[in-house]
Amino acid sequence: TAITARTLARLGHDVTVITSHADGMPERYSTEAGVSVYQAPPGNIHWYLYRTRCCSAQFITYVKLWEIGRALVHKLHTLASDTSFDIVEVGPPATFLYAATLQDMKTVSTIHGCPDLFREVLGQTPIFADRLWDYITRKAVARGHLLVAPSRYIADHYSNRFGRTPVVLPLPVDTEATVDTDVGTPIKPAKGVHIVAMGGTGFAKGGDVVARA
Repeated sequence: TAITARTLARLGHDVTVITSHADGMPERYSTEAGVSVYQAPPGNIHWYLYRTRCCSAQFITYVKLWEIGRALVHKLHTLASDTSFDIVEVGPPATFLYAATLQDMKTVSTIHGCPDLFREVLGQTPIFADRLWDYITRKAVARGHLLVAPSRYIADHYSNRFGRTPVVLPLPVDTEATVDTDVGTPIKPAKGVHIVAMGGTGFAKGGDVVARA
């Protein structure tokens, strides 16, 4: 998101980013590239569920995603009351839940790999949470004015599944933030497989599927 926003701003576009992950930053600020950033802190129901340990980790994850999506879309509508947005990019998966409230806006739905796809590749049996994810994604595919996927493999998967072909737009690499550094001697595991993750390892990336495999 940061790379895309910075690039669009440099091309002369007015760019606004709504995030829930700007810890320690003010509610509103601007980057050096001229991107306006707004924070939309989610609720904390998921935190209480985690503390009580009354639900499964996957259920709590979906509650957290619901809270994030609700906060982001609420902030968007607040800003839209004073500002006209030409295009709104809706990222997965939380804001998909609220895609119906964006029908008066032109939306670009960015879809990534999903847990059921990872399990399918590994020959594992889908679980209930996968079916919920599938339902959310199906709604996003139906409502988005334009679909974007980060790879041809993902695009073909959704095309075969939902009958609508996304545009392939590979995730950008931030060459400005990439520097040579001496990381020392790599740590090798005592046993098993050593997995190196480039970027986030959240639920959407299928980290739990890889770990269990």
